[in-house]
Amino acid sequence: MYILFGCGEVGNMIAQMFGEDSIAYFVDNDSAKRNLSAKIPIYTFEEKKDEMKKTHHTIVLSVSSAYEKELAQMLENQGITNYTTYSDFVMDNIRLKIVTRSDYIAIYEKAIGWIKKYSLERGGISLSSATHLPYPEVSGYFIPTLLKWGYRELALSYTKWLCAIQKEDGSWYDTEDSAPYVFDSAQILKGLLAIRELLPAVDEYIRRGCDWILSNMESDGRLTTPTEAAWGDPRACSELVHIYCLSPLRDAGKIFGVERYEKAAQKILNYYLQHHKEQIENFSLLSHFYAYVMEGLLDMGREDITRLAMGKIAAVQKEDGSVPGYHNVNWVCSTGLFQLALVWFRLGDIERGNRAFSYACKLQNGSGGWYGSYLHPDYPQEENDYFPTSEISWAVKYFLDALYWKNIATFNNMADTYLPVISKDDGRYIVIWNKIKNVSSG
Repeated sequence: MYILFGCGEVGNMIAQMFGEDSIAYFVDNDSAKRNLSAKIPIYTFEEKKDEMKKTHHTIVLSVSSAYEKELAQMLENQGITNYTTYSDFVMDNIRLKIVTRSDYIAIYEKAIGWIKKYSLERGGISLSSATHLPYPEVSGYFIPTLLKWGYRELALSYTKWLCAIQKEDGSWYDTEDSAPYVFDSAQILKGLLAIRELLPAVDEYIRRGCDWILSNMESDGRLTTPTEAAWGDPRACSELVHIYCLSPLRDAGKIFGVERYEKAAQKILNYYLQHHKEQIENFSLLSHFYAYVMEGLLDMGREDITRLAMGKIAAVQKEDGSVPGYHNVNWVCSTGLFQLALVWFRLGDIERGNRAFSYACKLQNGSGGWYGSYLHPDYPQEENDYFPTSEISWAVKYFLDALYWKNIATFNNMADTYLPVISKDDGRYIVIWNKIKNVSSG
């Protein structure tokens, strides 16, 4: 158990990272904060200083470095020396996690619990643990994931909400409902295409969405978007992510017999391969967005380019399995790690995929979610800038996707060791046959 001295942003981040059940209580010098936390009690230092002198709990200075000396002095003036700083505490725990064997079933169950907690009644999933607004884009590409793992009702609730918020022109807007995005709309189409057999009424929404996306295509094949305001730093994201928008156009074209959808998807891909070859073949973006490009290429059948680019990613993967968030840093993007693992699994490179997947799994917070990025324990002096203090919904989605492809890759690697035929005298056959007979007769 831990005692957190400071219940501001850092304190709440630690509580999220290690789970609220692992926090005995907060201590804070501001008595006005006493009623801020519904689950974790908050006390003043005066109330708890005597108890803290003899406690067996770990005391963590859960404040930014600017206030650490002040709190440390307060503790030492009272003879309390069994404390650690936030940065040392987090780094020590990340080091411990990395060398500990992963329990993938427990990680999966906690991740599913996170999804259920942050799925909203009106439909869709929250953008993050800090922003409880439904995120259309992520809700859309969560649908195929939920269906693969058997959560049909949740997938249907996301679908019905997304259909209800589609704009008249066929587009979908961002979380704040302020502007339409081609990327977001395409990810929603992936969800609707995945669920159309359960809910055929989505077909009209798919057609309208495809038509709107193609209204943003230029004559040379470049796919633009009405605004790039939500993309942030151009080092992190670029229009190359539109490669991840092409498979729903192609698939819709095949399903509905609309040849122009398929042709447009190929034309867009050809444009980016012709005009952005160097960026595509080299690690040029935040790993999360670069992995969109890699998976998009695989979806469109370009395994050759994907293998070439992933070979360069392999060159920067560390022995512990981590891959830098950018080509010139050491901190990691959790979602990017899961996505790159997924791509390696799809390429059949199980060894590299397992190393990246294992590293990312070990970063899971006690809540079941993942922050957008984490410092590498060997480089604590760096500053990670991709959602470092809030858990993002798309990290959980890509954990599930990576786990799905890990299972497939592992099975495919072992498939030739299984017997194609089992004798009727085999004990395994007899057990299963008897169970089937009992069910059918009942």
